[in-house]
Amino acid sequence: MVIDTSLHNMKQRMHPDLDVSGLTKAEDQLSILLGFRYRSTAVLAEEPDDGERVEDVHAPTGRPGFRAPGLESTVDLIGRSWVLLCAGDGTRWQPAAADIAAELGVRLDCHVLDDAVFAARYGLSTGGASLVRPDGIVAWRSPEPAEDPAAELWRVLTAVLSR
Repeated sequence: MVIDTSLHNMKQRMHPDLDVSGLTKAEDQLSILLGFRYRSTAVLAEEPDDGERVEDVHAPTGRPGFRAPGLESTVDLIGRSWVLLCAGDGTRWQPAAADIAAELGVRLDCHVLDDAVFAARYGLSTGGASLVRPDGIVAWRSPEPAEDPAAELWRVLTAVLSR
């Protein structure tokens, strides 16, 4: 994506005769830097996959594979460990997160945020949750409350950690 965009820029600025017909489309530089989609086994993508490689950095969606939306309520929570962010009600997620983190031997901080802006930006209803990797990429989200948070969190963490 970066190379193809660079070649499109080179054509536009220096070599108008350069054939870029076999390249993917050029992306906005800011989107490449901050709005890229990370695809790996350490991210559980939502289906169906729209195929987009970047998203608008000014309107982040909180979807898995993209950078976690930067909000005043979350900025100090992300970056030191795995983080489970719960919308409005984390009473079922918190004990599950503590037990599973101990069993897997990973640091998983669980935070409940009763903040409508957070919930909207992350695409969560009350009782939903979003798992953010230490590098700030959303690994998974449950937009609605899970029927069995412990089982769901176990499935998710073992998948993204390849265990």
